[in-house]
Amino acid sequence: MLAVRLGMPPSMLMEYMTSSEFTEGLAFLVWEKEQEMECPSVDQYYFAQIAAEQRRAIAKDPKKVRLSDFLLTFSARAKQSSRMSHADRLQAMKSFWSNVTGMKRGS
Repeated sequence: MLAVRLGMPPSMLMEYMTSSEFTEGLAFLVWEKEQEMECPSVDQYYFAQIAAEQRRAIAKDPKKVRLSDFLLTFSARAKQSSRMSHADRLQAMKSFWSNVTGMKRGS
């Protein structure tokens, strides 16, 4: 993903970047994707306008149809994890990894 973004083959990327530079590049790509998800693009506004106009054509009260009703909003951060306490998140992670590795706790 980073190699494609930088326009070079992965082998060349591995030669010229340190591991910390590679990690920072990946972190930047994740941050950039989160920003794209939180802010609708021009295309998303265009398609929302088309959907709103189609809905207005069949609605009883077309003035109540708003463009914002058709804009999808995404959040890259999970809302559920913020509600969980640290101990609950830790327990959930332990349970997940014990199931993935097939190891039973206490072994």
